[in-house]
Amino acid sequence: MESTFGLTVPDGFSNLRRALGQPLFHRRLPGSCEKFLIFDAGGHMVPAPVGKPPFEGLRTAGLLLAIPTLLIVSPLVGFFLGAALDRWLKTGWVFGLVGLVLGFFAAGRETTRIYRRYLAEEKERNQRP
Repeated sequence: MESTFGLTVPDGFSNLRRALGQPLFHRRLPGSCEKFLIFDAGGHMVPAPVGKPPFEGLRTAGLLLAIPTLLIVSPLVGFFLGAALDRWLKTGWVFGLVGLVLGFFAAGRETTRIYRRYLAEEKERNQRP
């Protein structure tokens, strides 16, 4: 069999046999793989834990990934709203600065609430049987 780039060796995979229906150790896997599969009761996958919600990890990740977003967006929103108020009232930079400080305060408060919620869920999860 000829390839475009000349990289295919004729009969290059002749040592790989179709392994359907054959036990795993007949395929000549490396010894470490065979040992792992023998000690792992036949290489079967471990079933999901009973009573654990299927997307619990994704929920926790989503909850914790909201924190950096809050820390970035809240001060920016506060600053831009304050700057718009400054333009409307024709003041200097006072409301922009106040909006920035209020944005940082709101971000810190919400971050604390999210972290407390995460800790409460972890505590509840650890108390389940």
